Amino acid sequence: SLFQYCNFKYADFAIQNSHINDTLILKNSSFISNTNGIRCPNAIVNIDSCNFNNNSVASNAGGNISHSVICNNQTGISGCGQYSVIKNCVINSNEVGITAAPGKIIDNTIKYNVTAINLSYNTTVDNCVITSNQTGLITPYNTCPPKWDTIKNCTIDSNSVEGIEINISGSVYNCQIKNNNVGLFIFNGTNNVISNCDIEDNLVGIKLYNTENSISCNKICNNSVYNLKDSVLSCCNYYLPNNYWCTSDSTIIRGTIYDGS
Repeated sequence: SLFQYCNFKYADFAIQNSHINDTLILKNSSFISNTNGIRCPNAIVNIDSCNFNNNSVASNAGGNISHSVICNNQTGISGCGQYSVIKNCVINSNEVGITAAPGKIIDNTIKYNVTAINLSYNTTVDNCVITSNQTGLITPYNTCPPKWDTIKNCTIDSNSVEGIEINISGSVYNCQIKNNNVGLFIFNGTNNVISNCDIEDNLVGIKLYNTENSISCNKICNNSVYNLKDSVLSCCNYYLPNNYWCTSDSTIIRGTIYDGS
């Protein structure tokens, strides 16, 4: 089914489809002030160049969303458990910008949300600008069996609570993490890999509640309270190889690290 140049307003369900494996195509359409803009939990929905504004839930469906504007909704995009690709969208001023299913979130600008992205498992976030939210990204708590999320090549800037909160195993690399309250909070998960990131000008650069992580080859500098806050009560030293602290003076470096043990 193809919907093109349509305006959907003030509906409980603007588009609803529960048929398994159906494919819907939406182009150049608007969804304004609906309870549910799109609710298609079993169908594949491909959305291009659409506008979603002031809905309770803008889109609750798997599929592809591109070149669309998702603003002022309670929940912007929910992948509904299906593989989704969200690309080249503007996602601003929602309670939750994206509640992601497995898939890819690529080349988006995500601003002014309470939570920009509430990740699912096995999701890749690539080349996104995530700025001026309360919380940038939250990964889910441990799943069984363990899953993996990847955040790469992103700008995580000026988020008032946290830039990234990790609760599941994953990787963060080649990211600019700056001007947040807490840049990166590793709360849970094991074997997280943090590499080749610039973590600067936050209040706290990295906050740790978990010991089993690889944090290497990052620039961790000029965070105003601590570059690293280790809140893990343990007997063991934490190994942080090949990071750049903007000084070679070990006394100065130690002064920017809080050791909870």
